[in-house]
Amino acid sequence: MTTKKKPATREAENSQTRHQVQIIGHTEQRAFFQELFRRQRLPSTLLLAGPGGVGKRLVARELAQSLFCEKGVWGGCQECHPCSLFAHSSLPDLYSIDLASDVAGSVDGMRELLYSLQLRSFGGKNRVVLIDNAHLMSVQVTNLLLKTLEEPRPDTYFIMISSSKARMLPTLLSRSQVTHFESLSHQEMLRIVQQTPDLIPAEVPASEYALIVQLSDGSFENLASLCHELPRAREISGRIDRIIEGDIPEATRLAAEIAKEKDRANDMLRLLTVLMRTKLHTAKAGEQQHRIAVALHNCVSAERLVFERNLSAGYLLSLMMTQLLPKSGRAGVEPWLIEQVVV
Repeated sequence: MTTKKKPATREAENSQTRHQVQIIGHTEQRAFFQELFRRQRLPSTLLLAGPGGVGKRLVARELAQSLFCEKGVWGGCQECHPCSLFAHSSLPDLYSIDLASDVAGSVDGMRELLYSLQLRSFGGKNRVVLIDNAHLMSVQVTNLLLKTLEEPRPDTYFIMISSSKARMLPTLLSRSQVTHFESLSHQEMLRIVQQTPDLIPAEVPASEYALIVQLSDGSFENLASLCHELPRAREISGRIDRIIEGDIPEATRLAAEIAKEKDRANDMLRLLTVLMRTKLHTAKAGEQQHRIAVALHNCVSAERLVFERNLSAGYLLSLMMTQLLPKSGRAGVEPWLIEQVVV
């Protein structure tokens, strides 16, 4: 695993630029970490859990730089040698891996990393392991890591990042200080977009920024998809409205069309999730709101089931679209949750 000098995460790749930008949001979580750091009580294993694309990686890197800074300044002094190396992603005692990568997520990859940690550190101070997408860790890799976490070294810190804590083994969670992160607010999203204009492609007109931010539901992971899918998102949003009003043929057509985009199944399910959340906020109270809430829950479940169990996206989409229909327009009896059908 050769990940020390070239971090695998997208946010880490642009670390020099982004560290010049003030982190917005998550004030309570960052204050909590800062206080632990000040008192020298920072646990050796941390898990930053919450929705994808809300800034957990940036906070994780803020934590990591604090541990390397020679002056002991929270967030780094930006002046000492380790801070300079950190800004250029060339600090040898920083190990940054993304478990979405087959190599990084393999048993051999984790074994190589843990062996490296047994060797003498380059800087003679702390070593930090950033593990992105920790929820993708296999049982075998988790068991390897647990042996190290059971007897932590005083100079080694593991900072894990996950958007799906529920998929992580309880044994790993029990050995971690878990800190939860919430979605960014609409105002925070707008501030970040204004501060970092390259987050939105140049071809997207400024007049669309507010709409994209609204639909992104507090996540830059969603925003990135929406920037390229805005025309499609508008079209699907209108069709969902018709389904909610009782258009049965539209429900069948939309499910079939989206299912054909097999290579983009996860992207389309994520887009549907964003649209459902937006519609839930504006839905009429009562039965309509209930239908959208059930469909939203199943959007989230479908994204997981397609990935983990290779289930047919078309089948799951048909169930979801049927659940959006008014009760009188449903074709047969549909279960509340997709899990009841696929178990």
